[in-house]
Amino acid sequence: MGSSAYGVRCRRREDWRNCSTGKIPAVQHERDHRIDLLRGFALVEIFVNHMPGNFYESFTHRNFGFSDSAELFVLLSGCAAAHAYYPQFKHGDWWAASAKAMRRAGTLYLTQIFITVSAIAILCMAALHLDQPDYLTDRLIFMNLRPMMSDPVTGFVGLATLGHQLGYFNILPMYIALLLMLPAMMLLCVWSRLGLLAASAGLWIIVGTLNINLPSYPLSGGWFFNPLAWQVVFVTGFVLAVVSRESRADRYSPLLFWSAVSVLLGGLICSRFGLWDWFKLSFLPARLGNLEKGFVSVQRLAHVIALLYVMVHSSFGRWLAAVSPQNPLTIIGRHGLIVFCAGSLLSLGCSIIRIELHGGFVLDSLLVLGGLGALLALAISLDRGQRVRVLRIA
Repeated sequence: MGSSAYGVRCRRREDWRNCSTGKIPAVQHERDHRIDLLRGFALVEIFVNHMPGNFYESFTHRNFGFSDSAELFVLLSGCAAAHAYYPQFKHGDWWAASAKAMRRAGTLYLTQIFITVSAIAILCMAALHLDQPDYLTDRLIFMNLRPMMSDPVTGFVGLATLGHQLGYFNILPMYIALLLMLPAMMLLCVWSRLGLLAASAGLWIIVGTLNINLPSYPLSGGWFFNPLAWQVVFVTGFVLAVVSRESRADRYSPLLFWSAVSVLLGGLICSRFGLWDWFKLSFLPARLGNLEKGFVSVQRLAHVIALLYVMVHSSFGRWLAAVSPQNPLTIIGRHGLIVFCAGSLLSLGCSIIRIELHGGFVLDSLLVLGGLGALLALAISLDRGQRVRVLRIA
């Protein structure tokens, strides 16, 4: 009968065992490859942008609007969370779905510690073997290493508690905090999607108005990516995915579409002509109206939502819906965490090479294309490893 028939019998036996023991069967959900492709695009941009000064940096979409790859990545993470956790939560298995999110947060914490220590080790090796101590003083690459070098005792406490985060390695702590908030978000969403959006927007406004942030340690100040503010981006993606999933279609509104286009045009004009002061909303609190990234300004939030809406409802969206799951960007996005970590460390190494060899178009091309090729090879190998495990189970 073949492996497929055997798999069906196995699933039926598993469902019978779950019913006999009172367990709720796992909710099956189809993977949305559009999210993977767009996340792959965001990961490519993050890799390029984390090599400051390279030629290709000026072509990433942060140069054409208010938002950048960070907002897009977090919005898509909210979409992915809606697919990964919410169906099980909504069908009554609250504890299992919440525990799954907490386990993911734990994985991200260990990953953050690993890549942070690895980044410090890379900079220390560069300082030792290249006889260049400035790699440890933030003069060549600003990584916020001062606490680690001047007072390692408090510095490592800060790293372990996420109170101190290196530059370019500070997005995972924010995502950890968002996953810890996820059970409350899902509970509100079960009650009312509009209620969840209203609570999220209210928290964002209060945080921006009162300048509330998680504290840094040992340095003063707060987190660069303030999770109490960035949750509004995550929740927006989460609710959009829930609506799309439950209605089985993405709703189109001409008014919303052309409003989104106008936001994108405003961002393009502002960024290309440097009209930043013209687009500040001085009647709002500074954190919300002055294009600030750490607290997600109104302009940044509106821009990333408009960008996603136009992409989904334009001809690009039709192409996006038909794209193959084996598209290179889709493969990269399917393994977002590992590719992000590898790309972050690789971009740091490439930045050191650029400094030592004085950059230039040819070197930038070799580093960017070679680095992206390495990340794609890594994602393909992970894809093949997953298929081998599935075949062995079947």
